[in-house]
Amino acid sequence: MNQLISDATRRSRVPLNVIGFRPAGRSDGLTKEGKLTLDVNGAVQQYTLAARGRIRSRAEVSVLVAKNRTATFPVLLATAYLTLALAEECVERDLQFIDLAGSLYVHAPGQYILVTGRPANSEIRRLTRQVRECNGP
Repeated sequence: MNQLISDATRRSRVPLNVIGFRPAGRSDGLTKEGKLTLDVNGAVQQYTLAARGRIRSRAEVSVLVAKNRTATFPVLLATAYLTLALAEECVERDLQFIDLAGSLYVHAPGQYILVTGRPANSEIRRLTRQVRECNGP
């Protein structure tokens, strides 16, 4: 998790650090969940982490938005790459996210950080291809 945060925030110099992470014990290799505590520019915020290899549709975003409504802490989607359209959907529906390209949307008391439209580099494209091959068409 520290590596994801570091990779995602390095390009934009966003002050975001992992304070703690506790896996929920649920994982199928492509999805992981747990409790995450972040320092967002000096404000401590707890999240319900929803790590996904790839998000392909608004329907997948909707599932996480529904989870966000009932979760004890806000859901933070961590994924390899979100298209600009899906990132905008997340923002409109208040689903916080971070991806490996450096796009992110997080807010904590007194803090609001939004970076979208980051292009996927060749390593991210390779990773999303691998995820697609594992998931099938």
